[in-house]
Parts: sequence; structure tokens; C-alpha cells
Amino acid sequence: MLLGFSYALSPELSLGLGVGVLTQIEDDPLVIPIPTVDWRIDQQFRLTNNSRPGLFLIYTPAEAWTITLGAEYTTRDFRLDENGPVPDGVGRDRRFPVLVEVAYRPERWLEIAARAGVDLGVRYWLSDSEGNEITTRRADPTPFFGLGATLRF
Repeated sequence: MLLGFSYALSPELSLGLGVGVLTQIEDDPLVIPIPTVDWRIDQQFRLTNNSRPGLFLIYTPAEAWTITLGAEYTTRDFRLDENGPVPDGVGRDRRFPVLVEVAYRPERWLEIAARAGVDLGVRYWLSDSEGNEITTRRADPTPFFGLGATLRF
């Protein structure tokens, strides 16, 4: 759940503050303060976080193209198999992806995008079914790459 407010200081700049409340399996909810910014620096550059816990600089060199440089915070919880080594346990991971994305939108209904980056600060937790932490591990930075297409109807 996200809840927040923003204030338009000018047609080019809005600032605000939000709070993200994320439920966690077998643990208390995670509360994250999220400052919000939407700043149209000029016709080609925009700094925003799109209501996500991160920050993105978007460059629009032409009408159909955008190049985004950004970083964000992501988290994921998942229930483990009841027949595994930690029956009904919980796995959890947190990471800070830093990325660049190039998107091409030749029509309003079509977007093709490629993204690449590296996950930093990766950490994994393993807890039993009662929520007691069994172990935690850090991981080396991990590169990622993706291609995608979006069709809008």
C-alpha cells in the first residue's frame, strides 16, 4: 500500500512525501518513507520516482525515444515448500538495482525496451515457519539484462 501527498511548486516541479507499507510473511509490516519528486528540468530531461522507492533521470532525445538512468529499492518474500529442508519457512531478498533503460515508442500502442544494470546490496534471509531467522547471506553485485515489448489496447 502506498499513501502520500505531493505539492506542485510550479508547472515543472512537484515534491511530496509518501509512505509504503509492505506486508511480510511471518514478520511485521515493513514501513518505508518515500519522498516524491517530479521535476521537468527542461524539454528533454525529467527527474522522477514514479511513486516507486527510487530515483530516475529520464532523457527524451526525440519524441519516440527515452533513455532512463535510475536506482530503486526492491524486496520480495516467498513461502518455502512444506516438504523442503525448512518446512513452510520464508525466504526473503532485498536489493538495490541500478539500471539504464532505452525505450522506443513508435506508436501510442507499442513500446519496445531494453534494460541493463546491476543489483547492489543484495541480501537474503531464511526464516522458519514461526518467523525466527535461521540465516542471512550477502551476495556479490549481479548484472542483469532484459528486453520487453508492451502493447496497449
